[in-house]
Amino acid sequence: MHDFNSLKISRRVIASTAFQYGGGYDFTENPWSWFWLKTGLMSIDDFGAVITSTITVKERKGFYINRFRPDKVIRIYPTKIYNRFGWNNCGIEKFVKIELPKLGDKIKKIIVSIGALESIEEFFIMLRILNELDVVGIEMNISCHNVNLCFLKDSEILRVLFKEARKISRHPLIVKINAESDYVLISKIAQEERINAVHVMNAMRVYSEVLGGYCGRSGKENKKVALRIIRELRQNGITIPIIGGSWIWTLEDIKDYEDSGANIFSISSLFIYLPFYPGFLSKKVK
Repeated sequence: MHDFNSLKISRRVIASTAFQYGGGYDFTENPWSWFWLKTGLMSIDDFGAVITSTITVKERKGFYINRFRPDKVIRIYPTKIYNRFGWNNCGIEKFVKIELPKLGDKIKKIIVSIGALESIEEFFIMLRILNELDVVGIEMNISCHNVNLCFLKDSEILRVLFKEARKISRHPLIVKINAESDYVLISKIAQEERINAVHVMNAMRVYSEVLGGYCGRSGKENKKVALRIIRELRQNGITIPIIGGSWIWTLEDIKDYEDSGANIFSISSLFIYLPFYPGFLSKKVK
């Protein structure tokens, strides 16, 4: 068992959003992932932890209105992925009462990602609810490009968020950041307010004519940016654990993240192409 500033995981590779709420996507949402999960070649047990899709206080459809037309919100190319899901999720109440009980003891592998749409009070509501659960930790997603998070751009508001979240939650807390934010300042505030770790990074904001607006791009180019951000954080005095993850496909990629200063490695995009392969990588990392 690894202990990173009270964030305890059995392996250093974690899966990010690949299993939806922990149990995996159903056939209509992601038939490719569903198939590998059913064969047993893709398993939550292969990873130190699994980060859920981002949960909000109320149920939200986002832009994923028609599950039979995923092309409306995601486009997949050989070296990049565009998405504009917009935090489609079942809401915190259904998540806790219906989705998590399906996991049984595997709930102990879960890091719950939460996001607020209008005020930081939404984070506090969910943190209090999640205090009753035996999960690995909580990730506060303050970096999605497909929802309006302007209220989280104020550093003083973020300080209040981190300070109060640390008072409320009994779980280790993670802050997920992106390349477009003042990530050094955010990470410094997080460290000062005793947040346990930062997660570098979310997708990058780009405009997509195909999807008809701004969206998040995951891709091979993102890796260079993520490595640069991690190095900058370490050079600027960030000593808390860093979860590094953007376009990890090989053991060499993981080594690059480790050399840059990351302690934990999150895999997401690779599941879209080769759902069975991230588990293989995870088992190879000490």
